[in-house]
Amino acid sequence: MVCIVFLVVSVFVGCFPSFFRNGIGWARHDTFQSRKNTSFYS
Repeated sequence: MVCIVFLVVSVFVGCFPSFFRNGIGWARHDTFQSRKNTSFYS
């Protein structure tokens, strides 16, 4: 039981930073794209 919990926690801790960074990167990319598109069209 403890081994399973430790395994899940280690996988979550291992995957979370990259997921968090990808989320921030996508958010910046989307805002940059929308800003560029609006300035381009207006």
